[in-house]
Amino acid sequence: MPSKVTIRRAVPEDAGSILRVRHAAIYGKAASHYTVEQLAAWFEEAPLTPDAIEKQAQFIGDEGTYTYVAEHNGTIIGFSAVVPAQNELRRVFVAPGQWSGVGGQLLTHAEAQARKLELTHLNCEASVNAENFYAKHGYEVVERGMYRTQSGVEAPCVKMKKHFPRKA
Repeated sequence: MPSKVTIRRAVPEDAGSILRVRHAAIYGKAASHYTVEQLAAWFEEAPLTPDAIEKQAQFIGDEGTYTYVAEHNGTIIGFSAVVPAQNELRRVFVAPGQWSGVGGQLLTHAEAQARKLELTHLNCEASVNAENFYAKHGYEVVERGMYRTQSGVEAPCVKMKKHFPRKA
């Protein structure tokens, strides 16, 4: 892991950087697991446009959502998000590069928030390339399925879940 990585709660002004990390991760890490059509459809769901950045900023600013970013030398290199009302780990993305351990740090922050809110579990819909990452952190496969993009393109995904032990 690089030195001086900090994890903090995201603010709406981070939206553009978050989308850039998302795109870099999709094309840099998921490209070997998905077709060009699937990747393009995934990108189209959150393009680097002012409207998409505003939508991301609103998601970050939603009081019912907890989004965290990882920064290195003032640059956002990863992010995670939890939507407690749905017991959902919405995402963990890290930009390609030498960022070993950053995804785990982001996941730990997200899970800590879930525990603080007394959630008993988190669900996630993972890309197939991320299955091993989540399994390594205690997530179990619930089912394999297809994710349908807004444009109707289907892409394989893995629905996973992690249970948290109840406090005594």
